[in-house]
Amino acid sequence: MKFLRHEEFEKGCEAACNGPYDGKWSKSMVGYGPEDSHFVVELTYNYGIGAYKLGNDFRGITIHSKDIIRNANKLNYPVVTDGESQILTSPDGYKFIVMEKETEGENERVENVEDKRGENDRENVEDKRVENVEKERVDNVEDERGENVEDDRREYVHVEKERVENVEDERVQIEMVENVENERVENVENERVENEKMNNCNLSDRRSFDEFGEVLSKTVLWKLN
Repeated sequence: MKFLRHEEFEKGCEAACNGPYDGKWSKSMVGYGPEDSHFVVELTYNYGIGAYKLGNDFRGITIHSKDIIRNANKLNYPVVTDGESQILTSPDGYKFIVMEKETEGENERVENVEDKRGENDRENVEDKRVENVEKERVDNVEDERGENVEDDRREYVHVEKERVENVEDERVQIEMVENVENERVENVENERVENEKMNNCNLSDRRSFDEFGEVLSKTVLWKLN
């Protein structure tokens, strides 16, 4: 990390960027690269002020670096390990979180500045993530339920269609049996009628022959007489 630029001011910042101080002050920009392409830190100094009351909004600066921990160990500066991070605390109470990870394209860089608002933002992000996970779970359950309902509906339609087809087949078979029975009854009736006609014809023929014989016999007898 190196100084990028330094400025001196004779009176307080009109935009209140320097807090409640209206005297002479200075600021220095420090970072691992140019301000237009890197995250940088602004350090301010108010002349005549010997100490500041440490606030509770600032949480720390996260830095990717291989040299900081090595330098701290050489100087026996206290380092606290927290998971993959190692934390150094400045004499005035500010924390520097160091990540000893290789970075693509550059060895050292400022990762982020963490404040209380950022912590709240992370909580909101986590809440949103949990909400999205729960929504996705509910959507998946709903989709699965919908798929099951659709499967049940298709199965019902299939079973109902098969039942209707069976009923229709049974109706057709009954109709065929009824047609056969009707045809049999009709044939029996036709046969009865034919037999009756035949019987009537035979009786008529016998009566005619009988009458003819009677006439013939009378005629013969008449001629004989």
